[in-house]
Amino acid sequence: MSHTSGLPAGLPIRRFTNYQSKRRKVGKYDKYFQPKKDSLYSIQVAGGFYLRNDYLDSLWQDSKLIEMSPAKEYEYSDANMILLQQAIDSINRQPIDSFLQRVYYERLGMQNTAFRPRERFEEDRLIPTEYDARWRGQLLRGYVHDPTSALLGGVAGNAGLFANAGDLAILFQMLLNGGTYGGERYLSPRTINTFTRTQGAHRGYGFDKQPGGPYIIAESASPRTYGHTGFTGTCVWVDPDEDLIFIFLSNRIHPKANNWKLKQQRIRQRIHQAVYDALD
Repeated sequence: MSHTSGLPAGLPIRRFTNYQSKRRKVGKYDKYFQPKKDSLYSIQVAGGFYLRNDYLDSLWQDSKLIEMSPAKEYEYSDANMILLQQAIDSINRQPIDSFLQRVYYERLGMQNTAFRPRERFEEDRLIPTEYDARWRGQLLRGYVHDPTSALLGGVAGNAGLFANAGDLAILFQMLLNGGTYGGERYLSPRTINTFTRTQGAHRGYGFDKQPGGPYIIAESASPRTYGHTGFTGTCVWVDPDEDLIFIFLSNRIHPKANNWKLKQQRIRQRIHQAVYDALD
């Protein structure tokens, strides 16, 4: 959970995402996928894009062969979070989306948080992300952008959860409260302290921590601040010293993922710092 396991950055998925070729006349439905759901192809990767069921077993078999680095140095790894999620599912004897909905989201009143949101919400409420011209051949709207999570059906430990700012405020207020919300206890203060304190480098357990030097966080954030960033440009930071939750939701990858203006212009850091300046 601190990304120092030695696992590589991701699972071996290239054969599923890079197989198309105009030169060899191989199309997106010629190998692993088909446009309609049936008993053999039921894992939805995007709109009109279904993975054959037995290839999911192949992906897990391939994952058992990934090599671990003996150095155990920090490397952000989707593989860490996905394998952890699989372990949690085994312990709970149910998928993580069902568990989280029952134990946390529903009880907390988080009505706008879900994996596979197209199953619960109208399309006009779902913000589009990238136009995936290379692999899925469509504008992604309500389908997880991350390719590994997509191959896993949109429910994975590394990506796939959709929410809005209001629901995230509830979740992180519960953490800021020491594990309570609305008169109910969800986590112990000891658990929260363990997960949110620095565990090496600039990580807690599953959380980012404020490192030395420039980063996607305000300069005035306290060393106790914890949170996380997302590939689409999102970030959440919780500063217990200031009783402050900062939520920034964005979509820098629409329509293309090569838009880095959010990072180059330090938009998130500057807005976050403006909040601290207003507190003075």
